Amino acid sequence: MEYILEVENVYKKLDKFSLENIDFKLEPGYIMGLIGQNGSGKTTLINTILGLYQKTTGDVRVCGHNLCMDESRAKGEIGFVLDENPFLEDISSLDNARIYAPYYKNFDMDMFLKYCSRFDVDPKRKLKKLSKGTIIKFQLAFALSHEARLLIMDEPASGLDPVFRRELTEIMYDAILNGEKSILFSTHLTEEIDMVADYVTLIHEGKQMLSTSKEELFESYRIIKGSEEKIQMLQSSVIGKKVTPYSVEAMVRNEESILNRGCQIEIPTIADFMYYFTADKKEVLTYV
Repeated sequence: MEYILEVENVYKKLDKFSLENIDFKLEPGYIMGLIGQNGSGKTTLINTILGLYQKTTGDVRVCGHNLCMDESRAKGEIGFVLDENPFLEDISSLDNARIYAPYYKNFDMDMFLKYCSRFDVDPKRKLKKLSKGTIIKFQLAFALSHEARLLIMDEPASGLDPVFRRELTEIMYDAILNGEKSILFSTHLTEEIDMVADYVTLIHEGKQMLSTSKEELFESYRIIKGSEEKIQMLQSSVIGKKVTPYSVEAMVRNEESILNRGCQIEIPTIADFMYYFTADKKEVLTYV
């Protein structure tokens, strides 16, 4: 099977923080949401995939091109939108495009200017004069202008107004419509995952807690609410539980054993997965 992105057993040591054995694949035509709390390692992982950080061990391949052995071809397939602006702030969007366009053999300047117009980005204005949201829009215009097959976005909704956030969702869908491109985007906002992601990878304290399709995730787990005694009887299925003065709530594997126990059963939210798969911090789960 062809993959747009392959991350295999990536380990990255960075000062006192480390990514440990990150491992997932992304097929053409899909969107993967990279989730986790602030400081969990999402940006470190994205910078490692982009080659901005040199991984310690493991492999990253983009459209079959190994990032270490075939760096130029691998990076040529990537368009990126980063929370920390990587472009030159003392010059205009247009001048930035002219400087960096030669690194991408398929860069289309006319398309770039059309996207700038669509996103209300003045291409002649210096980046340091633009708002954070407008800089995000400029990066997006650049990323969409060179036929990248993998679009990587780090907290893309940060600084955007609600209207453009909705448009961003439409842009993401349009980008993968022909089934040849894929998107990896990081966020700590679970509603973004609910809206657009096909796959979910959860990172916590540098560790991959899960990586699977959103459909599989929702099919495999349930939230149950009931007495401590009833939930204790399901201990083998329990991922984690939350006890309050009024009730006990737990995330459990969706098995036949949870039925007819006198408990309330609900489908979990993405926020539930973030809570229960990071609260215990003991077990690392990977889904293939």
